[in-house]
Amino acid sequence: SGIYFFSLNVHTWNQKETYLHIMKNQEEVVILYAQVSDRSIMQSQSLMLELREQDEVWV
Repeated sequence: SGIYFFSLNVHTWNQKETYLHIMKNQEEVVILYAQVSDRSIMQSQSLMLELREQDEVWV
């Protein structure tokens, strides 16, 4: 258990809309969104989570 730092970067292009969800167990803790664009888009998200034994974090 403890406090953990997570950093996520996403790159989209070619008119793609992208959603990424950072999940802690079965709960959404962050939604990262990149909108449709004619150009390349970069998005970043960082967060700190307090985790206990048996917690799971996934994208």
